[in-house]
Amino acid sequence: MAGELGERPFNALLRTRGLDQALKRLLADPASPWWDMRGTLVSETRADTIKAAWQAARCRFRVGVKCPTTCRET
Repeated sequence: MAGELGERPFNALLRTRGLDQALKRLLADPASPWWDMRGTLVSETRADTIKAAWQAARCRFRVGVKCPTTCRET
């Protein structure tokens, strides 16, 4: 979401309770345009985006905050 909103607005959103409700609505809508990562040649789905987020989180737990691109796995 930071890529879509910009860093400052996204960081401000993280400090509110509004994100909790927004994420509930987003997860309930598999057709939401928010699932597609702008700037890519393919249209990502909700499943693609959630999978990528879980992989990034797992990587951060394994190697720390800086997640190298080599950590991305399928």
